Amino acid sequence: MSKVIAGPWVGEFGWELFSWQGHLRYLSNLGNQVTVIVRPGHEFIYSDFMEDFVYFNPGKVDTNMKSSSQMQPDKMLELDRLVSAYNSQGYVDIKPADSFDNSHQIFINYQEIVKPFKSNHIIIHPRSTNKLNTGYRNWSLGNWEELVLLLHKEILGLKIYNIGTVNDAFDVKGTTDIRGVSLKELAHFMCSAKLCIGPSSGPMHFASLCGTPHLVWTHKDAIGLYNNRDRYETLWNPLKTKVKVIDNFGWNPSVELIKNSIVYELGE
Repeated sequence: MSKVIAGPWVGEFGWELFSWQGHLRYLSNLGNQVTVIVRPGHEFIYSDFMEDFVYFNPGKVDTNMKSSSQMQPDKMLELDRLVSAYNSQGYVDIKPADSFDNSHQIFINYQEIVKPFKSNHIIIHPRSTNKLNTGYRNWSLGNWEELVLLLHKEILGLKIYNIGTVNDAFDVKGTTDIRGVSLKELAHFMCSAKLCIGPSSGPMHFASLCGTPHLVWTHKDAIGLYNNRDRYETLWNPLKTKVKVIDNFGWNPSVELIKNSIVYELGE
């Protein structure tokens, strides 16, 4: 058994879910004593095998895959000192890699930690960010508000929760705003939802590990060796969670198409 100091992961949330936390669980399962350096608020996804965390705030970082190299020099120095203190106590440090073989990762359904509750609700993630010039992936606020209005007319009693960070997701009329909640609270709502809807994003990948059916739209282009359909349906779907991928219309499918797809998925 080795003592391991791991992290921090300061990149994209989806990559943290499928290229990092599962690997640390794998190392812990082998009998290693794993201590995780985490960004405040991310401890939930490691909490099934960790109790004590080392918190580290990386500062302002435009996340892109693992993106640790984007930290400011003062933050890099702070992190080096933190890790060195553990090295002096016999800990082996490991840093995030771009990916790990799935045979070296263990994933759990977060319903094992968060008990779902009975509810007739769906979740939307109305992405609203231009990080790394990706604003073209956002659906407009007008589209979201039209969709919510149509859903309330067609499905009586439906409750719609609005998720994301306060700065990077729209506040959509006709929804219950839970933007900015902790990941543990988000899992509580996500694990209980009938469906999660939005353009490709970290929260949509989180739905996969919460066992929550999700409807996601994206482009067909490959990113590296794979495209987003590959990720949602197989590569980043170890629990085989039900997912509907719409990639024939790019990042701006019509409101009518999304509304009809949601109604179909809820009624199936």
